[in-house]
Amino acid sequence: RSKPTIIAYKEKYEQEKLRADRLQWELQALTKAIDTLPLSPPPSVGRPVALIAMHRQKNRKSGN
Repeated sequence: RSKPTIIAYKEKYEQEKLRADRLQWELQALTKAIDTLPLSPPPSVGRPVALIAMHRQKNRKSGN
């Protein structure tokens, strides 16, 4: 009487495990993809301007 319940549970467990394995695989693939990315992204138009502004503020502070 309780056997079908156990079988159903086992099947559900196996499905969950397959899903977990697939998520684990996707996570590894994403991690690998992130690792292969260049550490410094190609400078966008806005980035150098922000860096220059930061340097100016630093110089102004040290000048005082």
